[in-house]
Amino acid sequence: MISDQEKPSLEGKKPSEMSAEEKAKNAKKIKITTILGTILIILGILGILLPYFNSWLLARNSNIDLTSLSAEQMQAAQKTGQDVPFADIKEVGFFDFWPLLGKWKTEDIAGELIIPSLDIDLAIFNDAENTNLLAGVGQLLPDRPMGKGNYILTGHHVQGKGTLLHNLMDAEIGAKIYVTDKDKLYIYKVLETVQKDTDAIHMLDEDRLNLYEDEEAIITIMTCYRGQANSRWFVIAGLEEVTDYDPAKLLTD
Repeated sequence: MISDQEKPSLEGKKPSEMSAEEKAKNAKKIKITTILGTILIILGILGILLPYFNSWLLARNSNIDLTSLSAEQMQAAQKTGQDVPFADIKEVGFFDFWPLLGKWKTEDIAGELIIPSLDIDLAIFNDAENTNLLAGVGQLLPDRPMGKGNYILTGHHVQGKGTLLHNLMDAEIGAKIYVTDKDKLYIYKVLETVQKDTDAIHMLDEDRLNLYEDEEAIITIMTCYRGQANSRWFVIAGLEEVTDYDPAKLLTD
């Protein structure tokens, strides 16, 4: 049996055959290898944990208290949004979204989106700038009012259930969707869910309302399909009822 001292070194020599200088070099190589191995292990752990950390950050960023906002403030915000080209709505990478977190503005909040069956309760921003989409959903075409025509909302699908529009993939036909500006409450019912290519601009057309003969208005909610930049997921719902805003109705429904 060979003792530890007689085992070959990294240079093929036994420790007893090495000079002091060679032993020092060998020890240095072992130290460097150990450090590099440790760094790789740490990077691997960070690679696993980072998506969850990002989801946690996004969850905090989108947890906006809307109770203090008035109907007048939301209606004013609806008039200030800018059109964002459909092609510009893209998933945000691991690191480049960090500088945008927390940069949303209260005066840009135009309403609230609530889908009880999916545990979605998000601020509706007046447009679809990425700063806004990291905190809620945005009106892709701000000139279209709630409860009229084909009302378009868009948002990000991110890892982590309960974060932004991640749960939208689980939408079922018949599920209720609530949209409000705190003056009126617009109640929709899901009619259709569909996956399309990223260039499916026709899904935004106003005249798509004509495809649903019994509906006086629809809402189309769009996100990336399971985070795939080249595929979109659409939930289309028909307007069932318009009532005066009453938070208690959300609790009973």
